[in-house]
Amino acid sequence: MLGDDSLVKIRDFGAGFEGKKYVEKKVSFIASHSCKSQKYSRLLHRLASYFRPSVILELGTSVGVSGMYLASAVPDSEMTTMEGCENTALIAKSNFIEAGLRNVRVETGDFDSLLPAYLSESRPLDLVFIDGNHRMEPLLRYFNACVGKAHANSCFVIDDINWSDEMKEAWNVILKHPKVYVTIDLFMLGLVFFNSDHSKQNFTIRF
Repeated sequence: MLGDDSLVKIRDFGAGFEGKKYVEKKVSFIASHSCKSQKYSRLLHRLASYFRPSVILELGTSVGVSGMYLASAVPDSEMTTMEGCENTALIAKSNFIEAGLRNVRVETGDFDSLLPAYLSESRPLDLVFIDGNHRMEPLLRYFNACVGKAHANSCFVIDDINWSDEMKEAWNVILKHPKVYVTIDLFMLGLVFFNSDHSKQNFTIRF
């Protein structure tokens, strides 16, 4: 994808959208600017390998890079990834097929419509990666909705917790959530755990 200069019409529902319905971007630009770096993608892979989740949810597919790292770690898992833009979702679907990943389902549309329908039928969530709509109110809405399906061994990963003052504020709200017991601030990502056997603790690690 880094060598693919073909243009894709992007529909953006999240922060940074400037009011245009669609903008054109090269696939190479998306791969280099919108996808998680190899460092953090490998971390996602290691988290999934360690926790062995049966059910994985990703909000914000883009072209499928982080999803491939997650899904390939646990090939027998059931992974659903949601993307607002139908054109990037098509690229992601192609990437999942090319990578031989048959355990991924891609849903396309507005998270506010997709997420409630998914949660109404899903099993408890083992691993959740929230990487879409980097604004406080939507992030907290998605987080609180997913918490209803969390259990003691769930791990939630929040992207770009220090990306803006608004995201920093949202992270601070998550730290104080009554069902959250342990959090780890890795600067780019925040890890959230729900096991009540642990004392309330918030860690910051230079990763």
